[in-house]
Amino acid sequence: MNDVKWNQKEKSISRAGFDKAYKNECDDIIKTLRHKVGSLSGPKGIWDLENYLYQKRKEMDQKYDYRYSVLIHVFGRLV
Repeated sequence: MNDVKWNQKEKSISRAGFDKAYKNECDDIIKTLRHKVGSLSGPKGIWDLENYLYQKRKEMDQKYDYRYSVLIHVFGRLV
């Protein structure tokens, strides 16, 4: 599966789909962040936000990998 050859049209379509999925997930994170910031109450809330962002960053880095050798697996997980 790692030796799949991508033609230019497939690369263009896959990039658009990848970017759309990434943007949608980032938009969800922003929405959650706005809610969390709006309900902050004290110093603990600040560190809870930091922890939330740290965890989301790790998830996103693991989930979104735009190397053609793994892209089919990435799309499989996203579906």
